[in-house]
Amino acid sequence: EEEKLDYGVVPVENSTEGQVSSTLDMFLETDLFVYSELYQRISFSLLGFETNLASVKKIYGIRIGNEQCRNWISANLPNAEVVDTSSTAMAAKLVSERKDGLAIASKIAGEIYNLGVIAEGIEDYSGNTTRFLVIGKTESPQTKEDKTSIVFSIPNQTGSLFQILKTFNDASVNLTKIESRPLKRNLWEYHFFIDFIGHKSDPKIKFLLESIKSQCKALKVLGSYPTAGSFPT
Repeated sequence: EEEKLDYGVVPVENSTEGQVSSTLDMFLETDLFVYSELYQRISFSLLGFETNLASVKKIYGIRIGNEQCRNWISANLPNAEVVDTSSTAMAAKLVSERKDGLAIASKIAGEIYNLGVIAEGIEDYSGNTTRFLVIGKTESPQTKEDKTSIVFSIPNQTGSLFQILKTFNDASVNLTKIESRPLKRNLWEYHFFIDFIGHKSDPKIKFLLESIKSQCKALKVLGSYPTAGSFPT
């Protein structure tokens, strides 16, 4: 938003822990577009100076990463305090500065901050994958394989969400994701995030968006972009 960079990359969903709520919430506050998506295999290492796990009192790491290593931590460091940090890089930085505890981060972070690799592959599931979104101020041109992301709120009354979903069904448009986030100002009311196949410039999708707009209290198109694997080089 400050135009210091052309694009940013943010995590939006993990294969084992689900949605990244903080990212979804930020989409409600920004005018940036989703320009592309990518899926990245995620592997965590345990980094630091302390090699005797029995003496480790603290583990530093980003919350969603800590959760992806929950079983390993419980089995190997059951008495250690888990301290949430703003990022895995920050976890590594803190350990390098404080010489205290261990960090859950990537091996690259260990190399940057001169930390030893105490254990590798500590994530609980070997197929652990995170979906990232590329965000920026420009919109992606239409390709042959596109996806569109929207967020909307609807009246809190019987059948409101059903009617939205029925509109997608009647148009034979495939939904690939649906999530809800609470409206912080109105208790027990929600924003709904939906991803679906198609580009907003396609006449069929244009008509669909106009149809559901009349049923929503608010509707925002976050972006249309190539599905992962079809992004032009």
